[in-house]
Amino acid sequence: MAPKKHVHPRLQWANSELGLSMESVEEIANGLVPCQILNKCCPKVVYMHRLKADARSESESISNYKVLQDALRYMKVAKIIDVPRLAQGRAGACIDLLTWLEKFCKDVAAGKTDGLVLDPRTTGRSTPRHWTPVSSRHPSPPPARMKTPRDEPKPRPSSAPPQAKSPPPAPPAYLAEFATKLTTRPPGSYTRTTAASVARQQAVAATAAHRASLEMSPPVGAHPVATASRLGGHTAAGRTS
Repeated sequence: MAPKKHVHPRLQWANSELGLSMESVEEIANGLVPCQILNKCCPKVVYMHRLKADARSESESISNYKVLQDALRYMKVAKIIDVPRLAQGRAGACIDLLTWLEKFCKDVAAGKTDGLVLDPRTTGRSTPRHWTPVSSRHPSPPPARMKTPRDEPKPRPSSAPPQAKSPPPAPPAYLAEFATKLTTRPPGSYTRTTAASVARQQAVAATAAHRASLEMSPPVGAHPVATASRLGGHTAAGRTS
């Protein structure tokens, strides 16, 4: 007959609390057992649905211990958990955690809960999935979808003949009077005569007269025969010769 394997007293207490048959303290390294013990001691606090039941790797174990730390933080429990050593399966760290959990659960059972928050509703924390109030067991119907302009029915074209359009309204009296004044004004009354325009016209007329006088008068000192031939005429001396 094989000798019975020695089981640590703290592990025996965990087995009695959860009805398990663990033989090595390293079996709690994945973080499931500590969370289950705290959930039994203080219901409604641990988010059990976030635990990874088939945790095998160290990263998955760390994720489970984060759930435990989150529950202790909301309960305002000043407990520092050595997550790296626990996830690695160190026997000393596992025994220390079980020892603290045993003392903590016995204090809660004895009513020593001064300064602890055991109900998440008092801190505004969301309700865990494993604990559902009676009033919220029946889910409310989903909210109605907001109506959009596309949901509104389009108006159908009517078979009635189109109605004649009403004439545009008559313009005000002051507009009609102003239009009458514009149409009755004499032509040319819109041009404006200024001193600058009159001076400009006089300068243009003087320039034209000066040019005409230069063309008609011979230049000073010119030969009379040449001048007469240029002008298309003959001098008296030429006619006599």
